[in-house]
Amino acid sequence: WKYPKLSVRFWALLFRLAWVFGYSAGGESLKDARKRANFAANHLVEHAKAFDRVLFVGHGIINRLIAKELKAMGWQGPRVPARKYWEFGVYRYDI
Repeated sequence: WKYPKLSVRFWALLFRLAWVFGYSAGGESLKDARKRANFAANHLVEHAKAFDRVLFVGHGIINRLIAKELKAMGWQGPRVPARKYWEFGVYRYDI
């Protein structure tokens, strides 16, 4: 694709915005990603209850969606989920 010549960052932003507004072209929709994040957050909570601690290693938007779910369940964590490479967040549920 020769035209328009735009930066990779611009294309990534453009396609992320399209995804947020409903375009997924056979891939996972935002609605499905939110469902998956809810399932993952509930699974993490179950393991945390059973084993006292749990570690989740993920990537990108799913980390932010899971963080949002955990916070909605009353967990405490960073105000803004990690965005840079190798960043992490610690979430706690104090009974």
